[in-house]
Amino acid sequence: MKLLEQVSQKLQGVKITCHSFEKCLSGAREDTFIYCDPPYIRDTDCHPTDKLYDKSFGAKSHRRLAELLHRTPAKVMVSYDDCPEARELFGDSNWRFVELQWKYCGRYAVTKEAKANGIKERKVVGNELLILNYEPPISPTPIGQSLDRVETVGLL
Repeated sequence: MKLLEQVSQKLQGVKITCHSFEKCLSGAREDTFIYCDPPYIRDTDCHPTDKLYDKSFGAKSHRRLAELLHRTPAKVMVSYDDCPEARELFGDSNWRFVELQWKYCGRYAVTKEAKANGIKERKVVGNELLILNYEPPISPTPIGQSLDRVETVGLL
């Protein structure tokens, strides 16, 4: 309960929205912080049974989101799968890339058949990017190093 009270205090004056990205970005100002977590680009052209998301978010939507984020005066942080297409969408000098890597919960790199044949399960490793249009107040932990503790940092 104490943690909930602390979070409540931190969020005083914060507006959290859930609309189309066009509507959310339309009122952004310099004192706005935007965090976007769009569907993975790799999911765009997958067969429907391989998709991670129920709704479609095609290449045109990825490009439109990037165009709007390039024009906003707000501070922006976007998380994407680390792929050439994501790097291309934000490839100009106004954007910084922070490479992240971790093991996904509940997703394994071994099929049921391979597991039946004695091959051990390994967690799927994810390579992702945080893409920012500002200098973060802290430097990220390099890939391969772990954090001993996690701190909440105000980004604005």
